[in-house]
Amino acid sequence: MLDVMSGGRIISGFVRGVPQEFLAFSVPLAEARPRMQEAWDLIVKCWTEREPFDWHGKYFNYDHVVIWPRPLQQPHPPIVMPADSDEGLEIAARRRVPTGTAYRSLRRGKAGLDKFRELAARQGWTPTPEHCLMVRHVYVAESNARARLEAEPHLDYFWRTLLSYHKGSMALLGQSPPPRPAVVESSEDVPFYEYDFDLCQKDGITIIGDPDYVTREITAQAQELGSGLLIAFFHFGSMPRELAAGNIRLFSQKVLPELKRA
Repeated sequence: MLDVMSGGRIISGFVRGVPQEFLAFSVPLAEARPRMQEAWDLIVKCWTEREPFDWHGKYFNYDHVVIWPRPLQQPHPPIVMPADSDEGLEIAARRRVPTGTAYRSLRRGKAGLDKFRELAARQGWTPTPEHCLMVRHVYVAESNARARLEAEPHLDYFWRTLLSYHKGSMALLGQSPPPRPAVVESSEDVPFYEYDFDLCQKDGITIIGDPDYVTREITAQAQELGSGLLIAFFHFGSMPRELAAGNIRLFSQKVLPELKRA
């Protein structure tokens, strides 16, 4: 339906889910990947099969499956699969869909995409830049100082409040957070809920600044990663609508034309 409403613009992200979601629904975590892969096959068949069909798998059981409306994009909307683990990257490589990591440093993102290219080669194909995702929080303002002033409180809310659920779920799973090192040298030294503005900017997790800075940073990271597809979060955390709208407007007017030229 969204594909029809948008005129055929949907890109569908398939993700396994995080352990906390399986905990909430009392589903064994060991079922995570096989459940996702069966769901993947079922969804693609729904998108592409013209006649009603039955589906009786290990995790999903349906009689007389048929969908309406049908997607505009043929044979079906494109699929991407963000992944961070070797297992996830292997699934993306085997299914030949774009992948990349979210909330991770430039260094870790490059390591993941290099692994993806290696796994794809074993499957007999070579990913293009359009198969390599770059996932970033992006905020544009007239100056670097203004961008930080406007974005930082909402980023802090995103990391420290929205992602603090990791602490509670670890307790339910009988786990303890890793001890914080005396000196934090990179984002990989701490969990998401301890990220801060300077750490994220230094490691390339966020791209926040004036149009020139944002353009240069996106271009440099894309070249470093070999990435041709940017997934940008323009509205995050507790950000009010007017700031998000201004962010999108400045990006579209002053950054996007330069990226297209590059």
